[in-house]
Amino acid sequence: MDIRIGMDPEFMVKYNGEYVYPRLGSGNAVLNELPHDHPDRSLLAKIDADEFGHCAEIRPAAARNGKELVLNMISAMEKLPKCFTYHSDNIHTMDKRLFIQLIRALGHKDLSESKNIYGKDILDDCKADIDARVKGLRLVFCGCHMHLSASKTVVVTGTVDGHRRTLEEDKVVDLPVRQLVGLFDKYLFPVLRTDRGFDVGRYRSMGFYEYKYHGGFEYRSLGASAMTPTRIRLIADIMIALTKLFMDKQDDLFFQSFTMNRTPQLDLPADLIAMLDKLALTKRISGDLRKAWVPFD
Repeated sequence: MDIRIGMDPEFMVKYNGEYVYPRLGSGNAVLNELPHDHPDRSLLAKIDADEFGHCAEIRPAAARNGKELVLNMISAMEKLPKCFTYHSDNIHTMDKRLFIQLIRALGHKDLSESKNIYGKDILDDCKADIDARVKGLRLVFCGCHMHLSASKTVVVTGTVDGHRRTLEEDKVVDLPVRQLVGLFDKYLFPVLRTDRGFDVGRYRSMGFYEYKYHGGFEYRSLGASAMTPTRIRLIADIMIALTKLFMDKQDDLFFQSFTMNRTPQLDLPADLIAMLDKLALTKRISGDLRKAWVPFD
């Protein structure tokens, strides 16, 4: 079985120390004050944004292991304009007027396709939402969404140019999504929970996932603060290892998850425990993400 791991991390952007929102482009006040011919004025609009437009979002190529994914992330981060700084805020409070301006710039927004294994509604308010509204502010979120898919090579017999041929082709493997999300919640999420804003409700809480067109799924519960080279390497390798472990023992584990209505119990091998221990020792990046990911530039 060939497992691919990918990601689409979201992060906030600053210009001269002030937050700017990609969807607003040169409409951000700090950029609007620049001379019309200033080269930085139009660069923000060229950065890929998440659907709502308050944060940047990049999509590095998928990989087969954590090290490869980190290298793909470096290539993606290197393309970001140097005149901005990039920050792994899990949550961000913004002025209500700017929030409305973002909604008007968006025009319309489809309802989220995110599902939750615990029955949580991603649109429901959380305490952090309510606290922000009391102050006349609005709360937005940044996540580090991890993509997982799998395929296997199968032998098929078909006719090519009038002759019977035996061919090999890749077939998508249907992953046990809800069970895997439960395992990622059990082993990954708690390790990073103490990061500020990592576990506050809505998008920043356990159990969220989304099916993807490539036949896999996206684990959506991790916050933007997961986005460090060491963390991403470990998270990717841990997710792959947990998936392989589950698939190897899935008959017994499916019995556990369906008949006992709980996340399946796994006996973790020593190397997987060691990776989780290393992850627990890591820290978030407090400064510019681009400098941390592309220190040689």
